Amino acid sequence: MSLANNIKFGVILFFANFFTLYRRLKVHLGLLSTKYGIIGYNDSGKGIPLSDLFSAELHNAASEYEIFREDDVVLATYAKSGTNFTEDIIASIYTEVGLCPRGYDKPRCRLEFTVPKSANKENLFAHVDTILSPRIISTHLQWDHLPEKVRNGTVRTIHCLRNPKDVVCSGFPFFRKLGVIHPNLTWKEFFQHFLNENIIHGGYFQYVRQWYAHRHQKNLLNLEYEDLKKNLRENVVKIAEFLGQSLTEEQIERVVAENTFENKKKAMGSLHIMYRKGKSGGWRSELTVEQNELMDEKIKSEFEDLEELNLQYD
Repeated sequence: MSLANNIKFGVILFFANFFTLYRRLKVHLGLLSTKYGIIGYNDSGKGIPLSDLFSAELHNAASEYEIFREDDVVLATYAKSGTNFTEDIIASIYTEVGLCPRGYDKPRCRLEFTVPKSANKENLFAHVDTILSPRIISTHLQWDHLPEKVRNGTVRTIHCLRNPKDVVCSGFPFFRKLGVIHPNLTWKEFFQHFLNENIIHGGYFQYVRQWYAHRHQKNLLNLEYEDLKKNLRENVVKIAEFLGQSLTEEQIERVVAENTFENKKKAMGSLHIMYRKGKSGGWRSELTVEQNELMDEKIKSEFEDLEELNLQYD
């Protein structure tokens, strides 16, 4: 990792820690309410729990967004299900074919994510509209809340799914570092909120059921995080073809090399909160026997009738 990146992420980490401590003080003083362990809890108005770090107005308006470009790709994921991993692969492909200059900070944007106070009141989606093409527009929105042009297949969309056991194990430390859940919220409590679907951005099981019903939508590529990890090269080719890009063998190898978790974490440095363990099956050492049994029961009750759903756990 370069000195410049070390300085950059060091500054980011400093302000992130300062902001987290500031929010904890506000919680302690009773200036920020909590519900389900979410600091600054607010309801999107559509039954989706949010933190005050995210704008409910923006979240609700996202379903009406329609200024898509011909070369856009929407990346849809549940939180902690390979968002950055898949974004990086897409960006690497664009770099290799000359659509993005090498070293350019990914042409990505998050549709419904921006700190409320920084949102442009005249244009809630200025943070999306100002990104240069080709844009990678990421979202954690549930299917029913997605823009119509995504739901009707007008816009190319990639969906990446991850098993719920690793999602919950990855989500707990991430949300704590991000400062959106109360520092006193225990792992056991967070796990129960996850099972009860009282989780930031909305419930996992509802999310998957909605996506499953539209899995054969046109212009949609379905990926699995676990398969991306195990068969990276094969998936790089699949993603490139979906994007209408042809890569040489040399280009494929470079994209693969750039996006192994080990190389990515090394390049970004240990200061980056988006990269944790990056492995599948980590739940085996984190879930208790009781938690694993409860999760299995939940998965069976929610997904038993979804015959084509084949979640991978390793």
